[in-house]
Amino acid sequence: MYHKTRLGEPWAALLNLNQYKTSVRIIFQAQIIACTSMQSLNRIKLIMLTNYAKLYTQKTQM
Repeated sequence: MYHKTRLGEPWAALLNLNQYKTSVRIIFQAQIIACTSMQSLNRIKLIMLTNYAKLYTQKTQM
């Protein structure tokens, strides 16, 4: 009985390691997605600001 559990331990550890690896991979992918969406959001903000600045300068020049 004792030998049986001892034999199963490495497999359990390996399974936990694989689960840990997949969860880390998922978290990493989620961070990448979040990062790219933040970059596109900042790009949109920048475009809006430049458009606003163009409009503002056009109005003041009139």
